[in-house]
This record gives sequence, structure tokens and C-alpha cells, in this order.
Amino acid sequence: FLDESKKGLPGLNYLLASSEPFLHAEALAVIRKMVPEGEQDFNYQVFDLVGSKDSVLPFDYILDILNTMPFFSGHKFIVVENLQKLLKKDQKKLAAYLGSPSPVSTLILTHAGVVKKELKEMLKGVKLITLDISEREIPAWLNERARIGGIELSSGAAEYLVATVGTDLGLLS
Repeated sequence: FLDESKKGLPGLNYLLASSEPFLHAEALAVIRKMVPEGEQDFNYQVFDLVGSKDSVLPFDYILDILNTMPFFSGHKFIVVENLQKLLKKDQKKLAAYLGSPSPVSTLILTHAGVVKKELKEMLKGVKLITLDISEREIPAWLNERARIGGIELSSGAAEYLVATVGTDLGLLS
């Protein structure tokens, strides 16, 4: 994901899959920083498919936002969280959009857990990025997070933290 974000997310459609909500939040924070200050209210929008029937916007509305020209800049980022909750009737609409995506919008879909084969087939043209980190990679991830924060951790300290706190990345962060 970080390699793709360093390039400015050049694709039009992405699916970020993870069983760890913290990793979704971290990825979305990186994407939000890609939108210039002052344009974030207009050119970075998040829609969550989880919620009460009254709080979830119709999927047609989200598609309209994707196809609307961006304000101030030449590109916008639209995030649809919890794709696993997408209704059957909206899956066809999404597939139709993916067949002819807007050239001025990047669609970022998040999915909690493992993406099923049927969904992968429906999402042709979407770059799948799995954000999960294996348990054996957590000490290295923790060392990198600490380094970014200006702290040097020894391998033993990182392993001690994992043994004490556990493998919850949010708590470790």
C-alpha cells in the first residue's frame, strides 16, 4: 500500500482488505494527507455501508459523487468502507461503475476480513491490497512505527512489547 501511495495512487479503483480495523484507519489517514489542505472537505469523502437504514446513503448517491467533477483540483478520493455489507442490488451498480470508472476520482473500497472469490471476480479492474501483517512481522512493524516517531527500539524491546501487550496493532501503536 505504501508503495502505491508514494506514487499518488495512480489507479482509479482500490480494495483495501484487512481483518484489523486499525490498518484501514492508518491507510485512510495516508490517503487523506494526499489531498491538499483546504480541499479535504470537497475532494476526500468517506461513506460507511454499516449503520442504521436511515444513516446509510443510497449507493446511487455515492456513484453520483464519484462521477461529479472535483472542486479546486483535478482529482478526488472517495472511500466506501465495509464493502462486505454492500447489498446485492448495489453490487451490480458497482460492477457497472467499475466497467467505466470516472477518470477524475479514485475509489477506495475497504473490506473487513478475507475477500471471497465471488467478490474478487465482480471487482475486475480493482487493485486488491491486503493490509494484514503476520504475527512474525509485528516486531519489525513496531520498530518502524517507533522509528517514525523518533524512538529507537531494540529487537528485544519490540518483542517484549508484543509479549506484554499482544498482537493488537492499535494498542501497540
